[in-house]
Amino acid sequence: MFKIEISMNLHSIKLKLEQSSCPEHGKHPSVTITGKTLNMSCCCEKFKEALKKKSEKLITESIQNDISSMFKKL
Repeated sequence: MFKIEISMNLHSIKLKLEQSSCPEHGKHPSVTITGKTLNMSCCCEKFKEALKKKSEKLITESIQNDISSMFKKL
């Protein structure tokens, strides 16, 4: 049996999200990290939903990379 420890880099994800800009208003989001949670403040709901999907994708990629890295060490 082995233990999987995910070391997701939320700071990196935060920076990638903050580089996004709203296609409608041209504004950037404000992203904060609270514990293991990302909080996003956006100019509109449409942009917030798009960022939510992007964050889910970035988090999934980060977890997949962590797991792949761990299996390479076995």
